[in-house]
Amino acid sequence: MPESTIYPQSIEIDTIKNGVTRLLTHWNIETVLREEATVYTYEEAVIKWTLPDTFELDGETVTITTREDVENYITANSAEIMSFAKATKLSM
Repeated sequence: MPESTIYPQSIEIDTIKNGVTRLLTHWNIETVLREEATVYTYEEAVIKWTLPDTFELDGETVTITTREDVENYITANSAEIMSFAKATKLSM
């Protein structure tokens, strides 16, 4: 299980290139105390997610042109993204 001294976000944008974003996804985050330091353990998946040209946000159509637009898209679709990320970790 990965560890960090920084609390991980559920979904972090790593890169955005040619309409595809590389996302770091984290879940089952637990706090562990080690030698007077706080460490976070978690499950992680790194996924590539193809971005649409546009998406709906608060009843408006948003064209994705900036990093902020990508962040808003990811926030609006976080449940679907996390479900996909967790599914990539399942083994048959």
